[in-house]
Amino acid sequence: MSAREARIWSGRPSLRPLLLNPIYIACWAGVAYLVGLHLDGRPLPMRLVLPHGVDPRVVAAAALAAPLLWWAATVLTTRFELTTQRLIVAKGILNRSLDEIELYRVRDVRLTKGILQRLVGLGTVQVGSSDGTGTLVMHSIKGSARVREAVREASEESKRARNVTVAA
Repeated sequence: MSAREARIWSGRPSLRPLLLNPIYIACWAGVAYLVGLHLDGRPLPMRLVLPHGVDPRVVAAAALAAPLLWWAATVLTTRFELTTQRLIVAKGILNRSLDEIELYRVRDVRLTKGILQRLVGLGTVQVGSSDGTGTLVMHSIKGSARVREAVREASEESKRARNVTVAA
């Protein structure tokens, strides 16, 4: 960030929709069931061929839990930052990527709220630009209406500062 650039907002996606997702809940229920079988010493209702000494319940629970934990880690490693000049999206667990849009190039700012997002007070902010970046999407944002308005206002201010006009 340059000396002339100031942070307006920063945040990350919320985990709330992830935790309320029916697929996510069903997988965790499966993990809990398998762990319960393990603790009770009962066999699995299916036959798995594994090396001697490897408990199939532990393998099945790990197979269910691993993608869910990866999904959660992906959400937790995504960061958004709005400055007076740019909108920056950094994401990735092993391979990090950084996308940014110069605010004077913003063409459209859109807010959508699906039913699950509305239930938990979140929204998705989409920012379209005139450069090659296309559209940056910020999913599951707390205070999404305020964030959308902040992006719009910062974009207009950046255009005014650069004397950029948008053709109709």
